[in-house]
Amino acid sequence: MKDLTAGVRVNGEFFYNKNGNYLPKAGKDPLFYAMSMAIYGTGSGKSLLVQPKINYVKLFGGARVSASLAADYSYSDQDNTMILALMFANDNLIRSYSNAQLVQNTNNLAQLKMASVLATVSFDWQRKYIVNLNGRRDGSSRFGEGTRYGNFGSAGASWIISNEDWFKGANIDWLSFAQLRSSYGVMGNANVGDYQYLSRWSNVSVGGLDKLQDYDDQSIYTLIQPVNQQYSWSSASKFEVGARVGLFSSKLNMEGNFYINKDGKQLTDITTPVFTGFPSVTGNWPAVIRNKGVELIMDATILNSPAWGLSARFQISRNKNTLVAFEGLEDSPYRDMYRIGASVTSKAFLHYIGINPLTGRPAFEDYNGDGSAPANAGGVNYPDLGLNDQYKMIDLNPKYFGGLGFRVDFKRVLSLDAQFSFENALVADELNNTGYGGLTNMILYDDIQNRHWKQPGDKALYSKYSTINNGGVFGSDAYYAKGAYVSLDNLSLSYLLPAAWIKRIGMKQGAFGINSSKIFKLTQYRLNDIELGRVPQIRRIAANLRFSF
Repeated sequence: MKDLTAGVRVNGEFFYNKNGNYLPKAGKDPLFYAMSMAIYGTGSGKSLLVQPKINYVKLFGGARVSASLAADYSYSDQDNTMILALMFANDNLIRSYSNAQLVQNTNNLAQLKMASVLATVSFDWQRKYIVNLNGRRDGSSRFGEGTRYGNFGSAGASWIISNEDWFKGANIDWLSFAQLRSSYGVMGNANVGDYQYLSRWSNVSVGGLDKLQDYDDQSIYTLIQPVNQQYSWSSASKFEVGARVGLFSSKLNMEGNFYINKDGKQLTDITTPVFTGFPSVTGNWPAVIRNKGVELIMDATILNSPAWGLSARFQISRNKNTLVAFEGLEDSPYRDMYRIGASVTSKAFLHYIGINPLTGRPAFEDYNGDGSAPANAGGVNYPDLGLNDQYKMIDLNPKYFGGLGFRVDFKRVLSLDAQFSFENALVADELNNTGYGGLTNMILYDDIQNRHWKQPGDKALYSKYSTINNGGVFGSDAYYAKGAYVSLDNLSLSYLLPAAWIKRIGMKQGAFGINSSKIFKLTQYRLNDIELGRVPQIRRIAANLRFSF
């Protein structure tokens, strides 16, 4: 059949590695751990991927129908061994663990199998109405019997209004393109470790290195992993509706999107009581989190002449994460961490009222009137206000974020491109939380040196120096400050070498470029780089020369 095509892709890999880390006694401080040590490691593995696919395409007048049926099968395994050897008689013997007085070894073997079947159907009517349907069934060996497979799918539709006959006849010269689209889908995730659904036993305890002592000449085994055979594929639903328009022969393009994503049955470590012997167990988290937001994207060709070219781009987004459901929340370990209907990034804080003029210590509002407002309160997001004073709710999610950039071309041989990013969010104010007087080396900022509390009656901005760190405001609303910024993230300059030069040496094209990242940042924040706290980001400058033959 001429409308039917089929194929299969097969890929296989094999790897082996051997490594060693040698720490001779001569290189150790004799006061601390003055013993030789070596770690020997070997690893091997193989993988196989098979992907058969059948495609069908048929034209029916103005309609184009396409369908495909595909499958994926993958297999992989890894076998890793690590040997720890201690106390060699001589450093010259360190490359052989048989010369060590103490030898411990661990081995890890893992196998993974995954299989999927995917069907896709697409319908296109005269590039006006487009519909796509997708369905799939996935299976993974990372799940136990009865939960190994999951069904997922999606649907999307698009209407290109500018291709309608009535639109073309309307002679709307300034509007060159218009499109509406929407989609909905459910996706699955198997992001969980191997064999988490099995009871796993070992003769070495969790976190230990030594083999458990034998009992009556029999090896002793202990449980090293809690078992839960009921967890299954996590799922996430995604709904999106958007529109795109092109103005003035598509010299100016604008796109707007609104989305609602819901994540449920997330695979994670769920807290368990201490008497179980383990801090957590792998399972499906009963929470459903909604991520809702909007984004606006614009790009424009401002100038396009034989000599000069200028284009610009802009993007801004805003979203919010909300807990919409949590079965059994009030009886769970998370009852003080989340609230249904509230943002998952919100948290309650003490209200800071300033430095106490008499004591020189930070003071906080006694909201419940019990006569006590301790500093550094925290630990829970929604405390009992009858026992705590943390009532100031702060959402640490950015208010908005995005980027903008431009590109300038001169005679199609010289170009300059710049990319900026911006964000409006609260950041941890390390300067407000710094206490001085302890036996540690610290940077003394001029603002703190000049405006800290020195004697009773001082109206100071910062607390007194003390050998006890009582200057911190962690756990209060004063710990966060406005951190809005605009950053020039990337700047690049490129130049195409003259064609006459290139032809002389038998090449098709040559180009020279310079690229730099993290050029500068304008911010409301007062202490170094707000993205990484006290550590400034590395500025990179790179030059490249590229030739094509």
